[in-house]
Amino acid sequence: MRNEFIERIVLKNSRGNDVFLNVVMKNSSDVLIFVHGFDSNKSGSTFRYLADKLDVSIVSFDLPMHGESSEELLLFNCIDDLFIVDQYVRGRFNCPVSLFGSSFGSFVILNFLKRNPNLFYKGVFLKSSAIKMDKVFRDVLIEESMDSFKNRGYTVKNRNKKMIIPYAFYEDLVSNQINIDDFSNRDLYLFHGVNDNTALIDDLNDFNGSNVHVMKLSSSHVFDDDSLSSVVDRMHTVLR
Repeated sequence: MRNEFIERIVLKNSRGNDVFLNVVMKNSSDVLIFVHGFDSNKSGSTFRYLADKLDVSIVSFDLPMHGESSEELLLFNCIDDLFIVDQYVRGRFNCPVSLFGSSFGSFVILNFLKRNPNLFYKGVFLKSSAIKMDKVFRDVLIEESMDSFKNRGYTVKNRNKKMIIPYAFYEDLVSNQINIDDFSNRDLYLFHGVNDNTALIDDLNDFNGSNVHVMKLSSSHVFDDDSLSSVVDRMHTVLR
């Protein structure tokens, strides 16, 4: 996906801060909102693959403290920004909307859906879902002891950009657990690698039901092109 095909949009959220969007237009009657993972951004490799291969328009945005955003990383801020983007997409496109979340983005989407049960989505797609995001953060993502994190009140990550993460963010993860009963009226399409050592596939054991459709792939947490191709094929089947 070449940059010249990506429209850059900046919205204002309810706190008066900027929300930075990518918009890729297709000749389609459908649009997909893409929510990236932790320590990624709106222009990551999964977004670029989907924008290139999917037959639908796609909109992505930077979560707080990711990409171009410098806003404080709190779960409420993530959910609120997704709502702002959702309302923008519905007003601009006036067509069926779907959601796609990657890792932490899946956790954000599920918490967003809990708070907005009456919003309709043609498809909800979740890749490498961090269903137990507090566990993922505690066991994999943090680079110091939880005691020092709590005592200081924040931690810092410096992989893709310097991220200052408040302890309140971890408390958000703990207090906003995902329960399958909250989604009994929605079909959810999950794609998960059997070799995922970040968001373990066993974490999905309690997240099951007739409305949860899981595709297991021979992949790690980060999908290769073969796995993403299978994801796109399944999405086209749902969205056609």
